[in-house]
Amino acid sequence: MRIKAHNSFGYGTVSSANTAGAKIRRIPDTMSAPTITAYSDTSITVSWTPLSSPNNGNSDILSYRLRWDSGTGTIVNSPALSDVLTTSYVVTGITAGTAYKFVVAARNIYGYSSADSSVTTATAVDAPGKMDIATVATDTVDNTKVAITWPAASVTHGSAVDSYAVEFKKADGTFVTDASCDPIAASTAFTNRKCVVSMSTIISVTGLAVDRVIQVRVSAHNSDGWGEPSEINTSGATIETTPLVMDPVSFDIASSSNTNIKLTWTALTGTATGGSSVSITSYVVSWDQGTGTWASMTPVVAPTTFLDVTGLTGGSSYAFKIYAVNKYGNGATQTSAVTIKAGQAPKVH
Repeated sequence: MRIKAHNSFGYGTVSSANTAGAKIRRIPDTMSAPTITAYSDTSITVSWTPLSSPNNGNSDILSYRLRWDSGTGTIVNSPALSDVLTTSYVVTGITAGTAYKFVVAARNIYGYSSADSSVTTATAVDAPGKMDIATVATDTVDNTKVAITWPAASVTHGSAVDSYAVEFKKADGTFVTDASCDPIAASTAFTNRKCVVSMSTIISVTGLAVDRVIQVRVSAHNSDGWGEPSEINTSGATIETTPLVMDPVSFDIASSSNTNIKLTWTALTGTATGGSSVSITSYVVSWDQGTGTWASMTPVVAPTTFLDVTGLTGGSSYAFKIYAVNKYGNGATQTSAVTIKAGQAPKVH
């Protein structure tokens, strides 16, 4: 404001306007919508920005009033969740999966804001809880594959699980996923909570050695993100593969003649079979037929470890190799052959 004085000669010069002093006071402005600064399936933290001049009506704010809909969809006038001079409030006693609406208003000595803030909505959810340990076992349909199964998430924290993640533990201790076990929503693996993965794929992605336990961990996902993965399994299916290379065949002199050769060999055992739990199904002897043309003989069903080769020509030389077969297929063939002359001792070359 400005002021000037008057006497019998008239008004004097007007003063400069004041730049400080009393201000017009009124109720506070409508506040901005509150924000959600933290939430879970059991609590929601609501915060708001305090008003300052001139938005506070040029009068100190005495309290802030937070109101909500109690999950019904309709905000009620009372009771207020909070009506104190604070800028946040933790709402408890809520129901997981339910959406809640919040508004805030400020009060000074002249009263409350003429209207509540616009609505802020928050849903009481959290990421899924820690998963239980998965089971890793040989598949009952195809015993060259591994079946990984896991129980449904027991704690979803108010939001349905929409996918799972299965991670394989590698030889170096890190974890890796593979497209062959990707249980996303609506997939068969998600619905059945089961993945069936070939042994060759597991070997490829993990780098594990024969007889090592195949270990996995599983985590669940919902609208709020990924939950904590399960502990890894400590037992279950182990790494298996095709048989190792066999030792050369031997020559049973006592049971051989100029026209027949009885071959014998040492059965594979332990990890050499492709894994301690893997059985050899047969042995296959190949020979050069005395002509240099290699051919495989009829497989010898395990556990038999000998083969009588007949119809030979005395004095002629024959070369032999052998490999083992298990459920995963043929083992590697020897690089060296055993040459036997009918009626004489063998030579390895």
